[in-house]
Amino acid sequence: MPPFKKTRIETMLDIVSKRFDTFIEPRTGPIQIKLSDFLKSAYSVFYLKEPSLLSFESSVQFNEHTYSNLKKLIGIENIPSDTHLRDILDLVDYKQYQNIFKDIFGYVQQIKLLEQFSLLDINGHKYDLVAVDGTGYFTSKKVQCDHCMQYHEDNEEKETRFGHQVLAASLVHPDKKQVISFCPEPIHKQDGIKKNDCEYNAFKRFLERFKQNHPKLRVIFVLDALYANSKLVKLLDGYDYPYIISVKETKSTLFREFKDDVKNNIAIKEVDTSYIGTDIKKRKVQTYQYTQNLKLGQDKDSARVHFINFEENISWQNRKGEEKEEKKKFSYITNIEPTPKSVRILVKGGRTRWKIENETFNTLKNQGYNLEHNYDHGHKNLSMNFINTMFLAFLIDQIQEASCQKFRKLLEKVKRKKNVWRTIRSRFEVLVFEDWDDFWGQTLGERPHNTC
Repeated sequence: MPPFKKTRIETMLDIVSKRFDTFIEPRTGPIQIKLSDFLKSAYSVFYLKEPSLLSFESSVQFNEHTYSNLKKLIGIENIPSDTHLRDILDLVDYKQYQNIFKDIFGYVQQIKLLEQFSLLDINGHKYDLVAVDGTGYFTSKKVQCDHCMQYHEDNEEKETRFGHQVLAASLVHPDKKQVISFCPEPIHKQDGIKKNDCEYNAFKRFLERFKQNHPKLRVIFVLDALYANSKLVKLLDGYDYPYIISVKETKSTLFREFKDDVKNNIAIKEVDTSYIGTDIKKRKVQTYQYTQNLKLGQDKDSARVHFINFEENISWQNRKGEEKEEKKKFSYITNIEPTPKSVRILVKGGRTRWKIENETFNTLKNQGYNLEHNYDHGHKNLSMNFINTMFLAFLIDQIQEASCQKFRKLLEKVKRKKNVWRTIRSRFEVLVFEDWDDFWGQTLGERPHNTC
């Protein structure tokens, strides 16, 4: 009989476990539970999609099957109480998670999953898209820590709110539902600094770390209008990263120069016409206009960029004979030369930026990960460690969905992601597994259930 080949999640958990063993122990004196057990327990909360730490503790305390399965499948020797888990995680330096994400990404490259995300060929090299955006995940009028940012509400009471945000970056593709996330960057007050942090500064920190961790990775950053400024564009140019940045139409130098190029027939125009729909035929007209070497700002040292304007017009006649029309318009700046061959791909890439909102943030908020739920705030690092662990669980889930036949078979069987998490959690509660191969065999009905 050939040796058993490890499942996707088993291999990734081995990577995670080895890195957890290298985390710096923040405690002194006698230690009863290893630090790695705290870290694995936190991961288990998000793997099982538990709604709270108390729910996780109850599952462990009152269900011997769950306890046994966590030991055998996740590799936990001793599971701490929810209070003990919070206390210790608060002491752990959250930056240590960066190496786990780096190692998992190395595994993504090893199994050639990265090839599925390639979008554009530049000078004979394949490039992938990385979408970036920030989101808030905690706010309170009372609970705060040293890293909390302060917001003063515009009301009569001028109330102060405390909160945290995070910058996320994910490898995305226009035709794929899955994303591959990198280690998030906190948007919070830095040590010894009283001023609030901001998304722009967080992105600069992320970019430096990204270049260190993935020096040979060829990516195109897809960003929103917040990043459409000369300093940021020059920073990306300095790192030799291509970019596609959304811009909003204003009376700026950029749009004036574009309109001048259109007026003087310098801008190139491409038009695609097609028909969509079955019962009701709809006429879709897509218009691309692009030009090169425009000034992004009005100052003399302004960055120069290429500009693309895209308009989509869909028209049809409804069943009542009424004429209907839908219009969309997007504009982008880029340092990739637009050509008749590349402009359509560049626009397609630019429009993929929404996947950081939908496939990342929306999934984390509404598909069982509970991004906006306060698992606990702590005083030092707890909040960020929970976020890092949540993103780690999300990353492993996404890799499984994109590449693991067993995971995809379960998803096909139960139809929805929430049903997948519900099935996994219920199996942990009622069945006993020897290893991950046994877990998938019993869960997919490929072998008899073992309940004792």
